[in-house]
Amino acid sequence: MLTAALPTFNRFAGRLGWRKTYNELSERSWTLAPSCVRHEPPCLYDPADLARVVGYVPYSSPELERERMEGGRLEHGACRAHLLRDVALMNGHLFRPGMTFMLSDGPVPWAASEPEEERESAVLASTHFGFRYFGHWVGDDLPMRMVARDVGEPVTWKQPLTEHQVGYGSRLGLEVEALGPVRFRELIVVDDRGQNMDKRRRWQEMRARLHGWRRPEAHAGVMLVRGLTGERRQLLNEEAVADALVARGFRIARPGQQTTAELIEACAGARVVVSVEGSQNAHGLLNMADGGTMIALQPPNRFGNVYKDRCDCLGLRYGFAVGHAAEGGGFTIDIDALQRLLDRAATLAH
Repeated sequence: MLTAALPTFNRFAGRLGWRKTYNELSERSWTLAPSCVRHEPPCLYDPADLARVVGYVPYSSPELERERMEGGRLEHGACRAHLLRDVALMNGHLFRPGMTFMLSDGPVPWAASEPEEERESAVLASTHFGFRYFGHWVGDDLPMRMVARDVGEPVTWKQPLTEHQVGYGSRLGLEVEALGPVRFRELIVVDDRGQNMDKRRRWQEMRARLHGWRRPEAHAGVMLVRGLTGERRQLLNEEAVADALVARGFRIARPGQQTTAELIEACAGARVVVSVEGSQNAHGLLNMADGGTMIALQPPNRFGNVYKDRCDCLGLRYGFAVGHAAEGGGFTIDIDALQRLLDRAATLAH
C-alpha cells in the first residue's frame, strides 16, 4: 500500500470496525516510570460558587472536576513507552494501516504526500493538546521531552512556534527536531499523562533550570492578565481585579504583551498566582514559589481545573473562584469574595 493512501484506507477501516490504537499495534511496551498513589489536598474555593457553573471545558466532566475538587487518595498513572514499526508522520498525524493518531491541530487529509525522508528510529515528543494550547505544550510536551531523551532521539511535527515557546525551549535546553513528512522504521510513542513522582522530578528540574538552580526571592504574588488572548474567556472587570491585587502587593504580568524573560522575572517567587483559567497560567506554574498557591478565575460556562493536577504533582495548593455571567458574554469576578479566598490561602500558607 502506498503510504500516501493510508489516511483514506484508515477512514474506511474505521467504518468497518478495524480501527486500532497505538497501544494495540505496538510491538513492545514497557514502563519508563511507575505509577504512584498520593493523598491530594482539596481545592480551595467557596462551595456557593458551584451553583453558577453551567458548563465545562472540553474533555472534562462533572465527575472529573468533583474528583479534583475533593482530592483524597488518587492513583497517578505510569509513564509508558510503545514501540511501533513502519509508521508514517504526514500532515501532522501518525499513520499505520488501521491506525490514525491525531497529533497536530490540522485536519486529517483524505490523502497525503508520499514521505521522501526515512528514519531508522525516533521518539515522538509531542501531544495533540500540546499543538493546540501553550499550557499543554508546557504541561505535557516539555516534561515528555525530558523522558524521551532517555529513550532515543526525540522529534515532533514541524509547526510555527511562539516567542514564549522558543524562549522556554531554549532556556530549558528542551528543543527537539521538527520534521516534515517522514517514514519511520521504528517509532516510540510515550504515554506520559500520569502525574507520578517521576513527573514531579522533571517538573522540579524544569523550574530549577529556569533560575540557574537558585531559589528566587519570594514575593506576595502575581496576576497574569489574560485579556483577549487565546480562546475567548473575557473577564470584564479584569483591570479592577488587577488594581485590587496591586493593593495587596501583587505584581501584574501581561503574557500577551511581554517577553519570556519579562514573564519569568514577574512570576519568579510568587507565593500566589491569580489568573483566568487558561494557558497563561503555565508561566506561573513554572516560576512561582515552592509551596505557593494558584487561584484560577473560572468562567461559569467553561469550568475546568486541569492545573489542579499539575499543582498537586508539584506540591502546590490550588483554588478557584467562579465568576458571574454577564449579558452579552464574558463574566465578572466578585472582588470581595476573591479577597476572602486569598485571605484563606494566606492562612493555609502559615
